[in-house]
Amino acid sequence: MFKVYRHAQGESKRKPKRRLGFRKGVADIPLRAQVSQDINNRFEKQLATFQTDTLLQEAIGVLCKGRTQSGRRIRGLDIIVSCGRHMSLDRWPM
Repeated sequence: MFKVYRHAQGESKRKPKRRLGFRKGVADIPLRAQVSQDINNRFEKQLATFQTDTLLQEAIGVLCKGRTQSGRRIRGLDIIVSCGRHMSLDRWPM
């Protein structure tokens, strides 16, 4: 559970903020969005600093291929579409 500094519901604004959990309603949606974006930014920064000699095609190739599990076909992820259809993965080292 994420906790943030805020006033308790119905509490006077004069009192200092306390570290409380998110409310379940819509009142904390902007705050929840900010916390989620901060997490995404940290993940993106960490991912951007990852260094390897593996080609991008080799790293994501397993995700892009379909497979069969328990007799059912599972399609692969179409990651290239989000990066652009004209991108050649052979030229992109990670």
